[in-house]
Amino acid sequence: MICLKAAAPASGYESTMASALDPAWMPLPAPNSAKVVQRLLAHARLCREIASLSWNETDARMLEEMAAECVLWATGEANPPGPRH
Repeated sequence: MICLKAAAPASGYESTMASALDPAWMPLPAPNSAKVVQRLLAHARLCREIASLSWNETDARMLEEMAAECVLWATGEANPPGPRH
């Protein structure tokens, strides 16, 4: 739920967004790992396709690196810092 507040007329009107619920009390569902893997692999395919169509070699190289990183994360071969949950 979003609440809009108006300031006093003397200072002009200003709207701000605020949540009516405390975010600390809102449970977050665990991500579906199969969906995450599918999305990472789809992202890798798109990056490679765009890289192949790009005329800018720097951008193409960056997109290929992003694709490779997505595949590493999707296959579980990436080694992130810190503990895994």
